[in-house]
Amino acid sequence: ARLAEEAPFKAMSRLPSGLRLGFEGLIVEVEPHRSVVWEGRPTLLSAKTMRFQHSFTLQPTDGGTHLHQREEAEGWMIPISGWILRQARQGQVEMNEALAKRLAQSS
Repeated sequence: ARLAEEAPFKAMSRLPSGLRLGFEGLIVEVEPHRSVVWEGRPTLLSAKTMRFQHSFTLQPTDGGTHLHQREEAEGWMIPISGWILRQARQGQVEMNEALAKRLAQSS
């Protein structure tokens, strides 16, 4: 399936603690073979409560490709959501490590 701007999506994320968290989002920017940006929120919360913008950007290098991952969060629940946000960041680190390992094995 191809990513398209303005495409809504639903996803389920499993945090390192095992907690499952549902998300609803919208693809806001796609540059094929270069980047994707999406905005979303946890399924059970409104966008005013907690909202995220997440991006993946691929940057060609001499030895391959570098993946840049960025996330920004806003909403009144952000200051009191420390544990969940730390879990989400740890999950992103683990995903990046697993991706790097898988790519190293395939080359």
